[in-house]
Amino acid sequence: PTPVITDSPSSLTCNGTRIYTYTYKDCANLEFVWTYTYTISVPDLTPEADGGREVPCVEDANGHVVPTLTDACSRSYTGVQNGEPVVAVTNGAGTVTYNYTYTDCKGKTYPWKYVYTVVPNAFTAPADGTENVTCKSAISEPTKPIITVCGTTINLVADSPIDEVVDGCGKYTYTYKYVVNGTNYTWNYVYNVEPEDFLANMPADVTVTVACTSAVVAPELPEVKDACGRVLTPVSSSVGEMPLCEGSVAYTYTYEDCAGHTHDWVYTYNIVKSAPVIASDGFETSKNISCIDDATDPTPAMIPEAKNSCNEVVTPTMVRTTDWSGGKTNCTGKIIYTYTYEDCGKSSVWTYTYNLNDNVKPTFNAISPLTVNCSAADRDATISTWLNGVTATDNCGTPTVTNNYASLSLPAS
Repeated sequence: PTPVITDSPSSLTCNGTRIYTYTYKDCANLEFVWTYTYTISVPDLTPEADGGREVPCVEDANGHVVPTLTDACSRSYTGVQNGEPVVAVTNGAGTVTYNYTYTDCKGKTYPWKYVYTVVPNAFTAPADGTENVTCKSAISEPTKPIITVCGTTINLVADSPIDEVVDGCGKYTYTYKYVVNGTNYTWNYVYNVEPEDFLANMPADVTVTVACTSAVVAPELPEVKDACGRVLTPVSSSVGEMPLCEGSVAYTYTYEDCAGHTHDWVYTYNIVKSAPVIASDGFETSKNISCIDDATDPTPAMIPEAKNSCNEVVTPTMVRTTDWSGGKTNCTGKIIYTYTYEDCGKSSVWTYTYNLNDNVKPTFNAISPLTVNCSAADRDATISTWLNGVTATDNCGTPTVTNNYASLSLPAS
């Protein structure tokens, strides 16, 4: 006979029964029913062990394969993800869990999960930056390093720069702070500022000529700048020894920048004196006299004043000389007073001259006549005594009177 198949439930896809009913008839047309029943009880699924692996980044927590389960009837089951993955990651470490549910034909559910354990890779912070510059004006905000962790660019937050530049030298530091996986980091960029030599900015040395030591004074200093344009002031100075008369005096100023470059600026006075200047206008330089006794030393009022290049009065030295050439000593000639004004080896001369011409003859004084006896024994003595009594008067004092009586030959009577 052909069986009648009865399923319970009617749509038998899992557990249930399937009855095969066979009906037999005999010749009397009597029916005899025989059944054969299958009771279907599908075994539970056997889920695989939960899965998982270690990853360095949350972003890497994907790409796993969800296993397919097969029941005893070779039916395949795919796990269904339960919502979004559960992320339990703090400071870059933790877990990301994907939960799945398998439901078999009986409606029984089986959980399965895949867990990513996030263990961040060791972070190597970028090295600090440094740069040497010659001037502070060359400093600018540096280019920050690009730090990427697990595909995310880390934000570097700037602190206030640290300015340690003093007098043009020192460090200028830019500081940036950032956080990676809960750890605080700092990145610095340091500018080392050191100027170049400022020799090209040094003014030329100066030399001036003056006539007097009183003109030697500290000079006005020039403006000296370092290689970055900063005005420098001398760190030391010296003055040469003042000469007694002529010579040189050097004022030396030493300039130094913060980097230790040093250069001198020298201001030199050359002291060159001129001969004293005699103010002789209006002063007589000669006088005519007829008697040598009138050749007296000129009085101070007769002598002109002389001043040196410092406008100081110079006292002269005087030398008296005579010139009897072409004349007669103490009668006809010149009496010369030479005044020499000397200062620092340079001299000027002024002379005063007496022109002597004694052309006034002496005048004999009157004498009483003498009468003698030519035969007298004392005749010659009497005459000689009388002649020796003759006197004369001169414009230059008392002249000497001589006679030649002794050389005469007179008769005896």
